[in-house]
Amino acid sequence: MEKVLYRTVFNRKKKLLPNGKALLQVEAYLNGKKKYFSTKIYISPEQWDKRHRTIKDHPNQIRLNKEIRDFVSRLEDAEMQQRQKGKQVSIEYLGEFVKGSLTSVFLDFCRQELKNSDLKQTTQRDHETVFNYLKKFRPGALIEEINYKYLVGFEQFMR
Repeated sequence: MEKVLYRTVFNRKKKLLPNGKALLQVEAYLNGKKKYFSTKIYISPEQWDKRHRTIKDHPNQIRLNKEIRDFVSRLEDAEMQQRQKGKQVSIEYLGEFVKGSLTSVFLDFCRQELKNSDLKQTTQRDHETVFNYLKKFRPGALIEEINYKYLVGFEQFMR
C-alpha cells in the first residue's frame, strides 16, 4: 500500500492577487495523481520560505504554520483510519473528506441520507421516527460501532 505524499505549495498558478498575495495549498500525491487543497491562507512571496516550505516574516507565522501542519495531520489521520479499516485510500476519498461529506458519526450519516432521500412521505416519516429513537439511544455512536451488539442494545432499548 502506497502512502499519500503531502507537501505545501505556494502560488501554484504563478499569479498574484491585486494585493500582491497568493494562495498556499497542500498537494496530495498518490499513484501518479495529485489533488490540491486550499489552506485559505494568502501570503506575499517574500513571506514564503521555499527551502523549508514554511511561512516566514509574517506577524502570525507561528499560528499559520501550525494551521498548515494541523491540516496535513487531519489528512494523514483520515488516511490512517481508512487503512486501519482495511480499505484503499484514494485522492478522491481525501477530497470528500476535506469537503466534509464524509462522516463517521452514525446519526450524521442517517440525517444526511434522510435529507437526500426521495421516499414517499409516509416512509420518510417512519424513518424519521426510527431516527429520533436512535438519537435517544446512543447519539454519538460511530459507524464502526454499528454491529450485532449495537442492534441488540437498540432492540432492548425499544422494549
